[in-house]
Amino acid sequence: NARWSNIVAILAGDYLLAQASALAASLGADVAALLAATIGELCRGQVLELQYLFDTDRSEDSYLSAIEGKTSSLMATACRVGGMVSNVSADTLDALTQFGQHLGMCFQIVDDVLDVTRTEAELGKPVGNDLLRGKQGLPLVLALTGHRKLAETARSWLAPPGMRRRDLAAAVELLREAGVAERCQGLTTTWTERALVAAAKLPLSEEGAMELEILGRWLGERWN
Repeated sequence: NARWSNIVAILAGDYLLAQASALAASLGADVAALLAATIGELCRGQVLELQYLFDTDRSEDSYLSAIEGKTSSLMATACRVGGMVSNVSADTLDALTQFGQHLGMCFQIVDDVLDVTRTEAELGKPVGNDLLRGKQGLPLVLALTGHRKLAETARSWLAPPGMRRRDLAAAVELLREAGVAERCQGLTTTWTERALVAAAKLPLSEEGAMELEILGRWLGERWN
């Protein structure tokens, strides 16, 4: 979009979606129907996200419902389609879906936390962009519901038209000092454990079991 404009970028994305739909159709009606349903779920999650922009009363349940749609459903479908075209058993198909679903929840929470706990040099992208847009990742949701003094400050961040860029560094530092990342870690540990339990039901080869162990270690190390 920087080179050709937003409209060209959007059209390119539409073209890729059309090609993906054609590939899905070639894999059978079941796969095409699943992908169509997943796109609908992605839209639901994104709309729910937009609905709560600058809203200081957003609940943790609302946050989890949004990421279940915009991130978790996509990973669950990616895993399920692989099983569908490989003709695995129904039990294996369910385990694959659950693995992707739980991993997607963990991934999005970690992504939100890194946005306020890491530096731009570490992430390779600007930090705190969600705060600037009035978007509430889990750290901010927890700050609003569990830290009275911080909540008062956070509400001023969310007052339209939103936070000023010059205040961003101080806001990120407040969230770090409040310890909300540690509370988020408890949730990601839960989702990680669920993902690994689902994966343990898969008929893994020795190599697959080793890769699963590496994944589990990697998810834990994201917090260090």
